[in-house]
Amino acid sequence: MNYRIHPGTSDLPPRIPLVLGVVGHRVLRKEDEPVLREALKKTFREFQEAFPYTPLVLLSALAEGADQLAAEVAMACGVAVRAPLPFPVEVYRESSTFSRNEKGKLTETGRIAVERLERWTQEGAVDCFVVPLPRFGDPARLDRWREKCEDREDCLACYANAGGYIARHCHVLIALWDGETDPLDALGRRKSAGTADYVVFKLTGAPPEAYPRSEPLGYRGDCGPVLVIQTPRENAPSTNPPGMRIARLPGEREPQPGEVLAKRAGNLQHFLGRLASSFGLTDVGEEQPLGRLVRSFETMLLGTDGGGPAVAEIRRFHAQCAALDDFNADAALHEAEIRPRLQETLNTLAEDEHGNATLSALLMQVARAHDAADILSKIVSRQTKGKEWTARATAFAGLLCLVFYLVIQWDYWLAGFGTAILAWLFMTIGSLWHRQDQRSQDYSALAEILRVRCFWALAGLKDSVAESYLNEGQNEIAWTRQALRSICPPPRSWRTEFDALSEEESWRRMKIASQRWVSERKETHGRRAAEHQLWGAGLLFGGMALAGAGAVLLVIAQLLDIEAKDFTPGGGARNWAIAFSALCIGAGGLLSMIAKCKQHRPLAARYRRLAQIFADGESELERRINASEISQVREILRTLGRAALEDQAVWLNSQRAR
Repeated sequence: MNYRIHPGTSDLPPRIPLVLGVVGHRVLRKEDEPVLREALKKTFREFQEAFPYTPLVLLSALAEGADQLAAEVAMACGVAVRAPLPFPVEVYRESSTFSRNEKGKLTETGRIAVERLERWTQEGAVDCFVVPLPRFGDPARLDRWREKCEDREDCLACYANAGGYIARHCHVLIALWDGETDPLDALGRRKSAGTADYVVFKLTGAPPEAYPRSEPLGYRGDCGPVLVIQTPRENAPSTNPPGMRIARLPGEREPQPGEVLAKRAGNLQHFLGRLASSFGLTDVGEEQPLGRLVRSFETMLLGTDGGGPAVAEIRRFHAQCAALDDFNADAALHEAEIRPRLQETLNTLAEDEHGNATLSALLMQVARAHDAADILSKIVSRQTKGKEWTARATAFAGLLCLVFYLVIQWDYWLAGFGTAILAWLFMTIGSLWHRQDQRSQDYSALAEILRVRCFWALAGLKDSVAESYLNEGQNEIAWTRQALRSICPPPRSWRTEFDALSEEESWRRMKIASQRWVSERKETHGRRAAEHQLWGAGLLFGGMALAGAGAVLLVIAQLLDIEAKDFTPGGGARNWAIAFSALCIGAGGLLSMIAKCKQHRPLAARYRRLAQIFADGESELERRINASEISQVREILRTLGRAALEDQAVWLNSQRAR
């Protein structure tokens, strides 16, 4: 298998790509090719300009016609091409994918397409791999693949398997299509596993009839937008001009302008979206005047032709792409802080005691992506906490100025109060504007799923982490699930790589997973539980102590037996006692509110539970490794990974809901 993440060196964090998929007609009209090339080039350029820190990857099966045309334009635009193939190249070149005459010989266009396929794959111009069939249905020999290719039912399943992979693993599906939903083949039968099927798959989650996989919860989480580039068939009428671009969205019947997809979600859009969500305006129906006003404003921002599902889907897609671009931008900004961690991972994970490299480059790149996400989550979290405490200190300073003004009644203190409150307001708006809290949560979630993927791969687990991630496809964390798919090959390749190892190296990897993941997670969760317990108790005790001090000051003021009318500027100790009692009670309430909002006690309970789970796993792993029970070791690692993924997803969704 030839499969690479975006090129990079071992001491630089890899960039997570935005993935475009392409499907389309095999037979294109010669006169339409210049227009189609221009439409494809415009599409790639728009995405590159909208998301400048994020590389693009095109998924193309390299079939004759639309697939190869899109791949050729992509490479000319600097877009990496990844080719999920239905068969090995040696068999694929002999299939009906490439045009043949009545005698079964390649036509001129078919010959050129086959030569292009072989040249690209042999020279490494594209990253190609055969999409694994479910339930270990991959033949070991080429003659078995040829038998599948010659059997109509098996052949359609292989084509649907590759096309379904493209539809499910891309952020946007580009369809060079005429819009015909029920095309017929030369025998008058409806074409199976054709362009229309993949468009429907991406928009609705309904797979082609020949698709060989099944998911208990369906494929709703893999739905996304489709960019249709009008591509007429040979000798077929067309209502729209060739090259016209139309965006189709899940749940929306009315097509949108093609330009709405490749747009950067600005900070204003994010900020207004969070405010609307906070006040419950996103749930207001369009039948109400307020709902119509909100939808009109969203439509103006997003550039859509309608509201409702179109606005919601465009907003979701823009948020996914912006989160991806933010991660790549932050990784570039903090490269100097990430570099030492990458080198440490290279030294401790990838090399044995003799300094020999033992891990594949692909697995190392996944480990590097995890390191980058983990460090970025800590950096952004540290910045967020610093700004939060600065804002709280500013608010407290304003309250202090107000107290001094009530006692002394100097206008300077009142001006200080107003200045502090304005500064606090701008800090709060700035935090929302730059989405620092969301970015910290996003990077933490991405680090967790990459951590599980890395150590599952290290132990040869063929399970899909993306599918294990609660199938959370259409929510706040969808981008992390799709990012994982963007940088990882089909999960079964990890098992294939592991099975080729020596027994000594296999057990070395198992021990690394136990020490570098399970033991480390146990210690980390235990430490975090203690920290949150300390912070929660400290803030609560501090709030109660300040409130109690305020109550004592009030009693002292009453004991001084001065009437309220004597509360005048410079009125003596009792005035100060009353003022500071109010200050202490207010500060105590503020600390109690912080303790409640930051959820220190629930987080301490959460981390204690995780620490116990990983402690149990550590003891079981040690016992199973000593007994050389590799299947049981894998089962323990699988269970721990799923527990970590489920906890992370539930926690992140609850944080966003707050």
